[in-house]
Amino acid sequence: SGLFLSSLLSSYGINSHLLFDKRPKEELLKHPQAHFINLRSMEILKVEMPSVYDGIQREMPDVSEWEGFHFGGSVMGSSGRRLGRVVHP
Repeated sequence: SGLFLSSLLSSYGINSHLLFDKRPKEELLKHPQAHFINLRSMEILKVEMPSVYDGIQREMPDVSEWEGFHFGGSVMGSSGRRLGRVVHP
């Protein structure tokens, strides 16, 4: 939500600062970085950019696909054995 908020502040003419990770791109791409949209970002989108918010809501997978964590032998989906699952209450 930091990058989004900085962009939003800039659109109102408010200066802000961003810090970026300077590791090589290949190193950063070894692990998924953004796998969900922060709740605060969604709140801001709902108020400031309702059409973007609505588009995200339409494209969002069913809650059964993201309501918990899966532990397995691979991050590549079905190619690894599922070791367990934790569902948020």
